[in-house]
Amino acid sequence: PAWYAFQAQTGAPSWPPPPVPAPPVRVGFADAPNAQSVSTWTWDGVSGWQQYPLWGHRIATGSSPETLKDGGGSPHVFYVDESYGNTITHWKWSNGWQQEPFFGHTVAAGSSPSAISVGGTLHVFFVDASNNNTITDWKWSSGTGWQQEYFYGHSVAAGTSPSAIVDSSGNPRVYFVDASNSNT
Repeated sequence: PAWYAFQAQTGAPSWPPPPVPAPPVRVGFADAPNAQSVSTWTWDGVSGWQQYPLWGHRIATGSSPETLKDGGGSPHVFYVDESYGNTITHWKWSNGWQQEPFFGHTVAAGSSPSAISVGGTLHVFFVDASNNNTITDWKWSSGTGWQQEYFYGHSVAAGTSPSAIVDSSGNPRVYFVDASNSNT
C-alpha cells in the first residue's frame, strides 16, 4: 500500500497494478437462471447489495454452497460440483475468482458441505458417499495443500448435512443426524 501511495503522490503510473481487493461475500447460492452455478451476494457501504455470478460448474441438486472468510479476510465458496461427479469444488479469491476442483470422494446426494476456519486452517466437512456416508474433512495446510481426512464414524442420515462450528475454546465441533443411532 505504501508503494502505491508513493506513486500516487508523485503522479507516476501504478506498477505493478495494485491488487484487486476481495469482495465482501455474504451469501452464496445455486443460481438457476445462470445454469445452476454459484452466484454470491456481497455488501458494501457504497453500492449496497450486489449479485455476482461466478459462472462455474453446476451445483448438485439438493445442495447449497458454503461461504467462508479465511484469517486474512479472503472469501471462499465450497460446493458439491455436479460437473465433477458430485465432489467438492472451491471458489477462491486471489486477485479475482478462481475455481479449484478437489476431485476427492463423492458427496452424498442431497447434502451440502460445512466449512470453518480453526486457527487459520480451513476445514470443509461433508457426508462422504464413498465412505458409507460418514463425515470426511478437507483440510488446508500450507505445506501439503488440501488433504482429505476420513472420520469413519457413524453414518449420517440421508438428505442431511453436517454443521461445523468453532467452540469458545477454539476447537472444531461437527454435528450431524446420526443414522446409526436412530437418527439422533
